[in-house]
Amino acid sequence: MILKFLGTKGEIEEFSKKHRYNSSLLLIEKGFKLLLDYGLIHKYSLEKIKPDAILITHAHPDHYIWTKKELKTKICVYLTKETLKYGKFKPLNYKIIRAGKKFSLGPFKVLPYEVMHSLRCPAVGFKIYWDKKILVYNPDLI
Repeated sequence: MILKFLGTKGEIEEFSKKHRYNSSLLLIEKGFKLLLDYGLIHKYSLEKIKPDAILITHAHPDHYIWTKKELKTKICVYLTKETLKYGKFKPLNYKIIRAGKKFSLGPFKVLPYEVMHSLRCPAVGFKIYWDKKILVYNPDLI
């Protein structure tokens, strides 16, 4: 699998050349591109990344562009109902996921689970299974 960190920065003022884009990770396995989080400040457009699917952890704008900006895309966005309700805008093509319920996505099995993040903006982390391996993605935790 190929891991590409597209951003590592949260909603803070400080930045550098290597730390300026919002948290985002691209996983590429067997030609399938899975994008984890896509916030307001990003280097690459979805047209350039061309992900097959997008997983969203929570509705803060550094992880979920639809919190503050409308973005029309046919790419399926996987998110919790709390995240969908929180954002000002909504993706055109979305699928509601639930913590504790594993699902398949291309070559991956994905298990969303609740994490301690914010009382007003609940978040999930992801355990992503492939080829007898597990990747754990938790971008914001208390």
